Amino acid sequence: MAAENPIQRRFKALADPGLGVVLLLATLAAWPLLTRASMPPFTDAHSHIFRTYEILSAWRAGILYPRWAPDFYFGYGYPVFDYYSTLSYYLAAAYAWFFGPVAGVKFLFVLTTYLAATGVYLFARDEWGPAPAIVSAAVFAFAPYIVLVEPIQRGGLPEALAVALAPWVLWGFTRLARTGSRAFWFVSTLSLAALVLAHNLMSFVFIGLLCAWLGWQMLFIDRPASRAVLFRTLARLATAALVAAVLTAYMWLPAAAERGAVQFQNAFALVQARRYLSFDMMFAPMTTHDVQTVDIALYQFRLGWPQWILGLLGALTLLRASPHRRALLFWLLVTPPCLFLMDPLSTWFWDHVSLLPYLQFSYRLLDVTALSLAFLAGAVVNALAITRLPVSRNGWAVLLAAIAVIAGLPLLNPAPWPDLGPINPAAIMNLELFRGRGVGTTFEGEFLPVTVQATPQPVQAVVDAVLAGGREKVDRAALPAGATVDATGHDSLRDTFSLKAPVAFTLRLFTFYWPGWTAYLDGARTPIVVTEPEGFISVAVPAGNHSLTVQLEDTAPRRLGWALSAAGLLIVLTVGATFAWSRYWRRHRGAPSASQQLPAHLARQPAMLLAGIAVTGLLARGALDYAYRWQAAHAVPSVPNAQVQRFTRFDDGMAVVAYDLPELSARPGGQVPLRVYFEAVHLMAEPASVFVHLYGANGQLWGQGDQPDPSLFNPTTRWPLGVPIADDAIATLKSDAPPGRYTLAVGLWNRATGARSHPLDATGHPTDQDKLILSESFQVVP
Repeated sequence: MAAENPIQRRFKALADPGLGVVLLLATLAAWPLLTRASMPPFTDAHSHIFRTYEILSAWRAGILYPRWAPDFYFGYGYPVFDYYSTLSYYLAAAYAWFFGPVAGVKFLFVLTTYLAATGVYLFARDEWGPAPAIVSAAVFAFAPYIVLVEPIQRGGLPEALAVALAPWVLWGFTRLARTGSRAFWFVSTLSLAALVLAHNLMSFVFIGLLCAWLGWQMLFIDRPASRAVLFRTLARLATAALVAAVLTAYMWLPAAAERGAVQFQNAFALVQARRYLSFDMMFAPMTTHDVQTVDIALYQFRLGWPQWILGLLGALTLLRASPHRRALLFWLLVTPPCLFLMDPLSTWFWDHVSLLPYLQFSYRLLDVTALSLAFLAGAVVNALAITRLPVSRNGWAVLLAAIAVIAGLPLLNPAPWPDLGPINPAAIMNLELFRGRGVGTTFEGEFLPVTVQATPQPVQAVVDAVLAGGREKVDRAALPAGATVDATGHDSLRDTFSLKAPVAFTLRLFTFYWPGWTAYLDGARTPIVVTEPEGFISVAVPAGNHSLTVQLEDTAPRRLGWALSAAGLLIVLTVGATFAWSRYWRRHRGAPSASQQLPAHLARQPAMLLAGIAVTGLLARGALDYAYRWQAAHAVPSVPNAQVQRFTRFDDGMAVVAYDLPELSARPGGQVPLRVYFEAVHLMAEPASVFVHLYGANGQLWGQGDQPDPSLFNPTTRWPLGVPIADDAIATLKSDAPPGRYTLAVGLWNRATGARSHPLDATGHPTDQDKLILSESFQVVP
């Protein structure tokens, strides 16, 4: 029989039916993103879409790597791209070049689903075998935090990318340590570099996990045969890690060197940012309410019952001797510390272990926990296969994977969301005005330059210009009489102006100063003076006609970072060229390449059964989605125990379904408690706020309870369809309200435009009323 050529070997290595099954499972896990338009608003994804837009705008201006987002923070700019890992935005922007930023971010979320599932499968296949690896991939892909909370409810795009890359890093470095393959040197180097560029914080977590795993492997699993073998293995691993670090120096070196230029310490100022999770929460079953929750304060961070039950069973397999026992023990030892650090019992460690606060949110450890539980679950298949039960290893794999899929189906029905609309500077400004802060940051404003000494507030002239489709960078109120300043150019890193003034003056620009900003007056460099307390750029301008350029230039750490990354890229290209030439030479001279054992592949029969489960899940999810949409708006709902049942629709998609009015009278200056149950009957294009008014006999307003600041994380645009939600409103009567009979009314209004919603009549057409009357017999008593 003729020897196989390298192409045949590569094809055999890749032609694993298990990979096809995993891709089908990933398609099911990505179902909400694949079947719904747009992305959920008011999540972190909303901000990531705008960051992708900023990258895309820079590309179209010919700037490949901007460190500055000019449209953020009320148009003052923000150096988020110098400190925050940007790989996710660049990948999303590449897709967005053709289809727009929203589609780009959605594409990357879907891509992370496929990357994560296949990475877990490849790594678990090497450890447990192909059939158990399918179970590990399914358990991980349908973990509640991975399939629902991270991509849909939180919208954590960079973190999702880091989680998707982590199993690839584990697989690559493990293969490199075991085989010394130069191909896996590339896999290890590039996947680790991608992980570092994906998410600042989670990259440290997964790098720590990688180091622990490699150390465990060389000590207890694949112990090197000699000291020379050990040194060669360590050298391969170290060079891959070192080259990955050099490749990414353009990002981490300036961020580390220039961290003192921004208010980085604010990232760890809020103790509640840890967001502890109780054991009761983590181990509780996931309910429909949890899936439909849209308020981050109410998110239920579950482990998932198949995940923790199969993980526990996997831990119990340690009681029996097996070839995988030591690998299994490692993942068991990883899980309890993660669970402990997410519980309030770990407060002392968060307060005294200096590295922990850098994680910010304890629930991020659910990423590691989901990974460890998935690998523990895979071990269950091998343990059950050696029992006396009349089920084969492949049969157990099919059964356990089906359980993970069935349990995951309800997670694929999150609250529906509306279209985000056009993505442009005006949309960025509107969201910032709604939130009262810049979208390029978190609540703490950790990337604000240190020169910004006061909380930034919007300037009306800047706001008006941006909303009109332009921009305003000049403080024209501070210009002397007769002075004119015309903007002649703008891009992500540069603004140019033409100036004319009869007297010398100081030009103030609505741009935050940050190291690297440089001013050139008539082509000559001129000093920048930073205003206090705003931290804006200002430049002294003499009388006469002048041209001014203000541009962001690289600092020494940024130039050094680029130089190191260029050196790293040269190393990778050189090693790659050498590797390619050696393979060509061996093939040309007929020299056999070093033999490597091909991984075991999933058998055809269980692959077909597992593929059938995935396809059935897709069909079932589609049918359930259709039924849910029909149920959401077809019937008049009721609220058990509500005082008054009343169903009235509004023209914005909201409906009043019931209300409680416990008191039918009040005194002047008193309060009127009211609970109104609202329901979204179809998707709302704009968020709505609630008002309650009390009118006297002559129609005069004598009491009200307006809510101008709706919950930031629970706008009506994100409410689930067909689910009554209570809104508690307290109307306060004026102190001089005369006694008598009053009319109590409730309504909805748009905070941004001031427009009110109109109730619909019995035929479904809007009425001329802008409120709904609940009672005309409310009494104000002396």
